[in-house]
Amino acid sequence: MVNLVRVGLDAFRDLLANEGYQHTLGFMQKLDPRIKLLGLAALITLTIFTHSVVVEVAVLLTCYTLTYISKIPLRRLFFRSLAVTLPALVIALPRAILSLSPFSTNPLSFQPFSDDFGYLLSFILRIAAASTTLILLISSTGFSKILASLRWFKVPNVLLWVMAMTHRYLILLASELYRLTLARESRVHKDLSLRRVWREGGKILGVFLIKSVERGERVQMAALSRNGEANMKLYYPTFKVGAEELLFTLLVAALILFGLVISI
Repeated sequence: MVNLVRVGLDAFRDLLANEGYQHTLGFMQKLDPRIKLLGLAALITLTIFTHSVVVEVAVLLTCYTLTYISKIPLRRLFFRSLAVTLPALVIALPRAILSLSPFSTNPLSFQPFSDDFGYLLSFILRIAAASTTLILLISSTGFSKILASLRWFKVPNVLLWVMAMTHRYLILLASELYRLTLARESRVHKDLSLRRVWREGGKILGVFLIKSVERGERVQMAALSRNGEANMKLYYPTFKVGAEELLFTLLVAALILFGLVISI
């Protein structure tokens, strides 16, 4: 259990807190965060509402091209997107299995281009394209810049405050869960049955809930003792619009136009 929690924690920390590629001199890193946020959000919207495999593949290829010229490892983008795509495949796979025909002469028992198989392919590509676009945004943009861009777009401060607090303390609470699991495992000197592991896991989650509430109370009291209030200050980064932003906007507009033409 400890190894499973540790592996999950490492992957979670690497996804949210790894800023090693957000400050490199790549194409996406140089873009104005407002333009980048709008453009990638438009691509995610395009992948959600389109039903064309060609459009979804085009969005995927565009994301990998932008990742390559931004000096972000393609392997990083692929495996983080795969962590979202695989559960989606497990969810959608029963529909393809139910489309199997025992009376078909095809050795695979179903037609390769049947409606059910086409739906499965389109669904997986849609999830892969949307998750890849979102991971590209996270990998190339600091979370503070995303919040500042949302503030520029007049998103309510209460929502921004909740997002900032959630992002800041998710890893802290995950580390607390790892310490609880490690402490529980260190007191056990023999392998437990599956029923005992399930029961002990429930106890750990209960203690974790109490620890989370206590940690939140201490953070609130520390914020009040420092500045007399619990409001979080959000700062604007240096916004600028240049040739790179124009090129990125034209690329996104061309993809959207291509998607509209294909979908009609």
